[in-house]
Amino acid sequence: MTKVNPDYTGSAINLVNPAEVKALLLIRSALEEKHLEKANLLEQTHEYQDVADLTDQLRENYEQVKRLVEQMGSYQDVPQGWYAIAQRRISYQYIPDRVRATFPPDLASRVITESVDKIMVEKLVRGGLIEQEQAENCRSITKEETAFIIKV
Repeated sequence: MTKVNPDYTGSAINLVNPAEVKALLLIRSALEEKHLEKANLLEQTHEYQDVADLTDQLRENYEQVKRLVEQMGSYQDVPQGWYAIAQRRISYQYIPDRVRATFPPDLASRVITESVDKIMVEKLVRGGLIEQEQAENCRSITKEETAFIIKV
């Protein structure tokens, strides 16, 4: 089965296919080809194999240290700069009903916000319960970023 390249016509910004960009992509294609060729040659050297073996050993050692910390406890040597720490990281959210019950009403109203479940709106559109246009009329873009796709 032949792989079909994606078409970004619908999402690309200012899609005008400048010749200057094509020229740089041509250079990039040659660089990637040369990089792959050199990487393949490097993989055949003893030095590369040594580094690859050490990388595997480091990965295995990491897993061993992690298992031992889970069984026996964390280790820390500050002057040496050696650490094997199992660290607690907690994410939390406040529950609106509990905030209403605990905070003074004027403060509770300041910290509790109303929101629309975006995923549920999209499901309503897919289910045919509302039209796409209805959903779009009720939304605003809160953040827009530019992502670059550079591939040859």
